[in-house]
Amino acid sequence: MAGGPSGDGGRVEGNWPLPGGRPVGMAGDGRVEPASPQRREEVPAPTPPAAGQPAPPGVTTGRGRRVPLAAFVIACTAAVATSVLWMTTRSELDEARAELEAIEEAEAALPDLAEVGRRHLGTTGAIEDSSAEHLSATIVGARGLDGLEDLLEELGFSPAVIERIGNTRALDGTQSAEAPHVVATWTYHPDDGLSIVFERTEH
Repeated sequence: MAGGPSGDGGRVEGNWPLPGGRPVGMAGDGRVEPASPQRREEVPAPTPPAAGQPAPPGVTTGRGRRVPLAAFVIACTAAVATSVLWMTTRSELDEARAELEAIEEAEAALPDLAEVGRRHLGTTGAIEDSSAEHLSATIVGARGLDGLEDLLEELGFSPAVIERIGNTRALDGTQSAEAPHVVATWTYHPDDGLSIVFERTEH
């Protein structure tokens, strides 16, 4: 009965805090029992998301490791930027190469007036001054007229212009005509003959 005397020296069983009437850490014969070692609480492993629930932001690699989403986005952005820069640089190089080739082709199409003059008038003594971009000559009498006509044809002057040059009179003053990449100006004087100048142009 709680609070009543007992036959073991007057201990009151009902006042002990644990069942059996024995205080904590004390054996039945009065000896103190050693305290049992405390167990360390184990931290439970993270529980994977249940079916139908979204996983936390991240990307799973081939080895099963998850990469933070921000790092993945930065890596993808850097890769895209590198590709765009490479394509832009290559496109600019291709455009520069095409422009250079076009310039070289255009320069190759321009006549070398000194070379053309030597080929058609070199033996006539009519050439007064010549360079790749300039040619001046004086035709006296019939000498050099055939070579001048061949020169005009090679430079692209029309038959009508060639006829005009052959029929120029002193009172006609200074005449001019154009062919691809060349402008010709000329005058005629009965004493000095036909003076003609060729200048190379870019058009």
